[in-house]
Amino acid sequence: MQSGNWSGPAGSSQGQQPFRDGLVVREAQPARWGFTPHYGYVEVQCRATITGRSMFSAWMVGLEDEAGPVR
Repeated sequence: MQSGNWSGPAGSSQGQQPFRDGLVVREAQPARWGFTPHYGYVEVQCRATITGRSMFSAWMVGLEDEAGPVR
């Protein structure tokens, strides 16, 4: 589940969670700030059928709205 999303204009390098230099926006996305708390407690309960070919996970990821250094 992704509860927030945004990007800069097409062709720009503005976007959420850049993971390497040189990435560009191909399709602009309007800002959508769904459930994006600043502080608080989140509890997640998941269920999946796991096989030898499965991958399953749940994690919290921030929503970067100001460019920071790529690490």
